[in-house]
Amino acid sequence: MIKLAPLLPKQQLDEGWKENIVALATAAASMIGAVKGQDALRKYNVPPQISQTQVNSDTLRLDFGTTFRSGRYTFSKDNIDDLATKFGNIAEFIKKHPEANFKINVIASESKVPNYDLEPSSSTFKSRLDTGELAVKRAEAIKIALLTFENNLRNDGLQFGKIQLSSPKTLVGGPEWEQNNKANDPKYIAHQYVKIEIIAETTPKQGFNFNAFSTEAESMFDNSRHIIARVFNRTRETQNIRFAGNTDGGHEDVLIRFVNGNTGKFTGENYLLNSSWWNNNRGTTNQMTSELAQKIRTNGKRI
Repeated sequence: MIKLAPLLPKQQLDEGWKENIVALATAAASMIGAVKGQDALRKYNVPPQISQTQVNSDTLRLDFGTTFRSGRYTFSKDNIDDLATKFGNIAEFIKKHPEANFKINVIASESKVPNYDLEPSSSTFKSRLDTGELAVKRAEAIKIALLTFENNLRNDGLQFGKIQLSSPKTLVGGPEWEQNNKANDPKYIAHQYVKIEIIAETTPKQGFNFNAFSTEAESMFDNSRHIIARVFNRTRETQNIRFAGNTDGGHEDVLIRFVNGNTGKFTGENYLLNSSWWNNNRGTTNQMTSELAQKIRTNGKRI
């Protein structure tokens, strides 16, 4: 794990919450080539909804709930590694979709447990916060970090599309607070989180006719039986047959479109492959192994 702490002056870890956030996001962006990050994605088993749409989308969901200490809305030296992991996942997701435009949604929630401002640098330190105020402050912290992170990635030369950051949504939920209960009771903790959702949307390049291929497709699965690719054969409709495959060369192409196993939506990775090559390399099952996926990316023509 890459350590970010040495990159930041100690006082920025504990004082000046906005300066802290900007400094940490800047440091994370500067290390983009090295930060790999662990899998911080939340797994959502959404039933696949596959369609031959002209806009491909992929979604990354991250939970920043563990990033903040009680009553705090900035980042501290205690959770720098956790934050670096999450920024690493965001950067890798952006790099994976160089031609996409991105939409970012931030949702911050707090329970009905009484909250106090525990930021030492705050002018309202140790004072009682209004209901919902802590969620607002945490959402603002994440927003500042994301904007700073984007700016530094661009300054470092990473090319990617437009990012649209929506206004953060804040919630107050869960059961009413009771004096005899503990603030860390699971029924309250479940409503204390900050989540972000990043949606990458890619429009296929003009000139490729997806309608040249049948709308019926064969599904390929990972080890967890999630659909992670769909294989389309050329349509036999006379008006479309000339758009697909190398008919002069005497073979047909197959179209392989990768799918996000959690959302069931196309990721934007599409490849044309010789049908003979596909039949010789796919194996005897509908399992898409990591080795097969790499072969497709190496031998296929990306569109």
